[in-house]
Amino acid sequence: MSLISKNDLSVLKEIEQLMNKSYPYPKSISISEADYDWNGKPYAVTKNKKVIELYLNNCYLHSLPESIGRLTSLETLYIEHTLLKSLPNEICNCLSLERIHASNSQLISLPENIGNLSKLYLLDLNENNLKIIPESIGKITGLQALRLELNPLEDLPKSIYNLTEFREIQLPFEIETKQFRDWLTNQRYDCNIII
Repeated sequence: MSLISKNDLSVLKEIEQLMNKSYPYPKSISISEADYDWNGKPYAVTKNKKVIELYLNNCYLHSLPESIGRLTSLETLYIEHTLLKSLPNEICNCLSLERIHASNSQLISLPENIGNLSKLYLLDLNENNLKIIPESIGKITGLQALRLELNPLEDLPKSIYNLTEFREIQLPFEIETKQFRDWLTNQRYDCNIII
């Protein structure tokens, strides 16, 4: 009996091909129905034959395939310590995404439609090369954690001031403006803010 649907398996095969273009030795993505530590190796956790968690940290990935948008049950994506400069627009089709861990990579841009990820509550983008955050981020009304430390951000999008569910926000020190300070005073009393 297979642990994964043909659709999801074909997406993982495309990711493996991209990994193996730049990785010093061939890597494959392990598939399991249980979430446990694979000693830093890439793995996918499945439920009902659908990928719900994808762990691609430290995989020397330069890009993700557009087909990642077909992982419609994906809830968690780990892409930390990669060589990614951008995420494909199609990732915004992963409407089940709740958590994106993409710190310590080389991202210079995010998809303009990132606001389509309405279930997203954690977006970890610390230590990248982001200068601009798309205005559509303000549509992610349930966003609780936004981590943007150590990015050369020029400013925050105005739509971010509409978000009210933050429990944690990490921003570069340079971002503090009067508008930000005013917004900050209206945030939840239990919001952990790191500047």
